[in-house]
Amino acid sequence: MKLIIQTQMSENYGSHDWDGIGECPQYWKMKGGNTYVIPNLSAEQCNDLKLIDDVKSHIESYDNGFEEYVLEHLSVDDSVLTSGYHEEWEQPILVILEEGTNIMYCQIITENGSEYGYMKEHIKHKRETYRLVLGNKVDQSITYVTVNNEVLDWRGDVCHTLKI
Repeated sequence: MKLIIQTQMSENYGSHDWDGIGECPQYWKMKGGNTYVIPNLSAEQCNDLKLIDDVKSHIESYDNGFEEYVLEHLSVDDSVLTSGYHEEWEQPILVILEEGTNIMYCQIITENGSEYGYMKEHIKHKRETYRLVLGNKVDQSITYVTVNNEVLDWRGDVCHTLKI
């Protein structure tokens, strides 16, 4: 089984000009959302409210300027394609839970060859990995693979070029 979690993001445009004194102005605009997919779970895990609450605590994020919160979660068979649960231009976030902990490893692979490709034409795909901790990305890395199979590996503020 896999757990599919849909979120909503919104941005408070009122916070952009706020000077930090008094109440923050409220002018929230919806900004889409994410689809998180956690594969290889048992039926019991998919229905475990403690596990779902733990996952939600790492996904959800709230402050004066931005928020992401869970709209719904559902469990489906591992063989079910996730494409029916997100827009065709969106990429689901694959989540691997470290057994015995509530550590969430996330990966997003973005192919560049479709009509929704937005990267330079010599980029074949982008892979972003990170751990999600209480709404924050930690240990983030981004790897670009070019059409010539060069790997551009970004971690922090350093970019390395590797040949594969």
